[in-house]
Amino acid sequence: MKYIKYLKHLVANYPISSLIFSLFIILFFWALFYYRKSIINIVANNFPHSKTKTKVMYVAIFGSFVVSFLYFTNYISNPFKSENCSISKSNYLFGIDVSHHNGYINWSEVKKSKHPIKYVIIKATEGQKFVDWRFHYNWEKAEKKGFIKGAYHFYRPDVNSKKQFNLFSKTVNLEKGDLFPVLDIETESKLGRDNLIKGIRNWVDLCEKKYGVKPIIYTGRKFYRNYLENEFDDCPLWIASYSSEESVSGLEWDLHQFTEKVIVKGIPESVDGNNFKGDLVKLKENYCIK
Repeated sequence: MKYIKYLKHLVANYPISSLIFSLFIILFFWALFYYRKSIINIVANNFPHSKTKTKVMYVAIFGSFVVSFLYFTNYISNPFKSENCSISKSNYLFGIDVSHHNGYINWSEVKKSKHPIKYVIIKATEGQKFVDWRFHYNWEKAEKKGFIKGAYHFYRPDVNSKKQFNLFSKTVNLEKGDLFPVLDIETESKLGRDNLIKGIRNWVDLCEKKYGVKPIIYTGRKFYRNYLENEFDDCPLWIASYSSEESVSGLEWDLHQFTEKVIVKGIPESVDGNNFKGDLVKLKENYCIK
């Protein structure tokens, strides 16, 4: 029954992958049958004893199926784990952030999640060339399912900040009700702190001209202390710190990414969990495009 469950889930949520995999299996067995004499001869030449060559063939076939099975069961592991709903219980407004690293997301299933997900922040771009290949799909589906959605850009400090913003602005069309743009900063510049701050400030200014709002700055607690503290107090702050809620108690944070281990129905890989310091009304009034 467990394997039938895996199969049903694979077909329902990964129809194209299932079709390709099925065609591969059919082709594999057809080739195995059609070229069986050639395969036997090759094995016989390398393993002259008949018992040995038979064992080698069985081991090879069995091994290929084991590897394939382990790959696919690992790829869709989260849908068969129970949602860890206790992790999202807090006095704050809960949301998640996702990217292509989380795999193909079934947003209909996410909507049924027992986690109190109110907003979703989706990776859009990185550097001056990379567009997350699942962004447009995630963006469209999250909106259709009624989530407040936001988009983030992963900043590369040694790449021209204007070119980075241009990529983001061409990729992301923000409308009324969407969260402010998010600038993800996690890497120091090879050219020093001053160059890092200058580039970020330029991205922030371009964002304000384009969207009429200052972006939300996302960064880790340690990185913030070392590089960004007191530099962007005019921007909302989204801090990543997984140790405890007290770890951000001395910071004026707006969002807190407190874990990367949230198991959500419909998402193959564990996702980041976030708290917003306020209620839904405050989020819509102060952090969304008007």
